Amino acid sequence: MDADAADWPPLSDFSDWVARLDREADEALSGPRWSILTTSSNANHLLHLAAAIRHVLACLRDIDDARARCSPTGMAVLGRAHAEAFLVGMYLHYGTADALQHVAGAYAAASDRHASALTAYDQRVSAARRKARRRNKAIRKHNANLQAWNDAHPNLPSKALEPEVVVPDAAAVSSVTLVARLNEMALIAEHDDLFIADLAIRLSELAAEAEPDTTGPLSFDMLYQFVYRTLSSVGAHTNLRVLNLYIPDPGRAWLVRTNREADDVLGPTICRSALAMTAIMVDRPLTARGCEVQVARELLGEFQQRWATSTNTAEDQQADRQVEASPISPPA
Repeated sequence: MDADAADWPPLSDFSDWVARLDREADEALSGPRWSILTTSSNANHLLHLAAAIRHVLACLRDIDDARARCSPTGMAVLGRAHAEAFLVGMYLHYGTADALQHVAGAYAAASDRHASALTAYDQRVSAARRKARRRNKAIRKHNANLQAWNDAHPNLPSKALEPEVVVPDAAAVSSVTLVARLNEMALIAEHDDLFIADLAIRLSELAAEAEPDTTGPLSFDMLYQFVYRTLSSVGAHTNLRVLNLYIPDPGRAWLVRTNREADDVLGPTICRSALAMTAIMVDRPLTARGCEVQVARELLGEFQQRWATSTNTAEDQQADRQVEASPISPPA
């Protein structure tokens, strides 16, 4: 990859780009084109799409904060959250109301499983409390008999009383009100899971259908593999690779101590990829509703220009030179 493409924008300019992009999107989403009439047929979809744009921007601001704090772990975790927010947001953009129904149904399915797990826990706690109370009732009755015997035989060694068992706390973790609210937010009765990998593939298909004349339509499944899966393995999930980031190379040393912070192996890449994805998230939906997005377009133009030149690999250049050097066959 061309160094100019990999190193743009300079990290010293990153916060400025984030602020400019965030300000541009906020002005557009606060304007009349995104003042949604609640009685319109597509109000629910547009409001959730606008919320998705703001969530992507919020994740980008948090990545910038983590970068300023020199927190590579925070950047990796937030980068993965940002990638998921971007994929879901673009799914809402290209998939329109059907995509929102899918997202809502998946949310309802997940909340149902969550509620079932919490309810099952409460039932186990309640059963344990009932068992403990019954046991303590029997213990108190037995201890009363022992105490009566002790009182009746003061000259004999006292019989030890049996201690009562601990009654589990009565803290109920499930919330009927919360579960009811989650289910109210489901827009369809059918609940289905939403897997990011499948969503990314479907998203690529929707983008190709929506923009058939675009050269090289966005490959969201590639973004899923390159960004989401990578950040899952280097920050979001604790695995051997993540733990090794805290262990320095011992070299010839006899003693080794772990580092306070993990090695920042992907920080610059996380920042630049998140900035590019956010520019897409701002550009596509806001442009579709007639908003001017000069900052987002400027960012995308810079990224596209640099990445286009960097994709011409050494093998491609060698092949081009061979084609140019080969004789041109005369027409038959």
